[in-house]
Amino acid sequence: MDPAIFVGLAIFVYLLSTLVYALRWKIVLRAFGRDVPYLELLKANLSGLFVNNITPMARAGGETIRVLWINRHCKVPMSLLGASIAYERASEAIVIFLLFVIAVSSATSIHWLLVLSLLALAILFYYRLDLVFDLVERLSKERFSPEVRRAALKKLRAGPTLLVTVLLSATVWILDILRFYLELLAVGVVLPVLKVVAISVTNFLIGILSITPGGLGIVEGGLTGILVGMGLSLSDALKVVAIERSISYGLAIAIGATVTFVFGGRDVWKALKSRLRRTGSRRA
Repeated sequence: MDPAIFVGLAIFVYLLSTLVYALRWKIVLRAFGRDVPYLELLKANLSGLFVNNITPMARAGGETIRVLWINRHCKVPMSLLGASIAYERASEAIVIFLLFVIAVSSATSIHWLLVLSLLALAILFYYRLDLVFDLVERLSKERFSPEVRRAALKKLRAGPTLLVTVLLSATVWILDILRFYLELLAVGVVLPVLKVVAISVTNFLIGILSITPGGLGIVEGGLTGILVGMGLSLSDALKVVAIERSISYGLAIAIGATVTFVFGGRDVWKALKSRLRRTGSRRA
C-alpha cells in the first residue's frame, strides 16, 4: 500500500483524538453542572495544543489558555474549570498506568502484583477524589466552597462520569497507539502491539519532562533512540520521527494557531500573555 495512505490515516486518527478530548471535557463539565458548547471546548483544546507547542511550559500554558478561553467565552468560573481539568488528568493517569502495566507485564512473571497495583490506584482515585480538588486549590490559590465541593464529588462518584471519562481517556490513548502503528507501516515496519504501546507511553513521558517548546529537539532525539532500541534502523527511525512530529507538532501548531487568531482566541491569547507578565514566570 502507498505510504501516503498510511500517513493520511495517521493524520485522520490524530484529528479524531482531538474530537474525543473535547467530548471528554464536555462530559466532565456537565457533571460539574456546566453544559458548555462542544465547539467552544474543541477550539479551547486546539488553542491549548498550539500554546503547548510554542512555549516551554510542560503543558501548563496549554491548560491555562483552555481555562481562560472557556472562562471568557462561556462565563464558567476558573476554579471550576481548573478542577475539571485536574479530574481529566487524574482519569488519564489511570489509563497511562494501565498501559504501563500491559507493556511491563509482557516481560515479567509478576502479573498479579501489577494487577493489584492497578486496582489499588483505581480505588485510591475513586475514594480520594477530594485530593484532586486540594491539588487545584494549591496550584491556583482559589478555594471551592464546601457546597460546590460536596455537590461535585457526589455527582462525579454517583453517576457514570468516572467510568465514561476513563473510557474516553482510553480511547484517546488507543488512537495515539494506532497513529504510531500507522506511521511505522508508512515506512514499512511492523512491530508487535505491545512494543507500540511502550513507544507511545515513553514518548508521552519524554514530552512531559521536556523543557523546550513542544519538546523540540528533546522529543525527536528521545523518540529516535526508542525506535532504534525497538529494532528499527536509524534511517527508518528518523522517517517515523519526521512523520510523527509533522503531525503532533507541525499540524497541531498550524491548526491551533488558526483557531487562536481567526476563530475568537485573540483576546484569550492577550490575556495569557498578560497573566505571564504578571507572574513574572513562563509557567502559568
